[in-house]
Amino acid sequence: MDVTPGRNHPFVRFTYNVGFESIQSFQKVLISSILSFSKVLISFSLFKLSLLFRAALSEILFVSTIVLSKDC
Repeated sequence: MDVTPGRNHPFVRFTYNVGFESIQSFQKVLISSILSFSKVLISFSLFKLSLLFRAALSEILFVSTIVLSKDC
């Protein structure tokens, strides 16, 4: 005799719905955390690029100042 509840049993539907909702909420949390981590990485990369650009610009200005002072 089979005593397992069928698909339409209320407990089975409740368990399935709760499990499905928890999987969906986990997916939403996972996707949002991946997106926020990507935003942090992009902003950090842009910050590093801006620092490199500022360093290169200051180096160019320093070299041009030395060259101009030698001409005088």
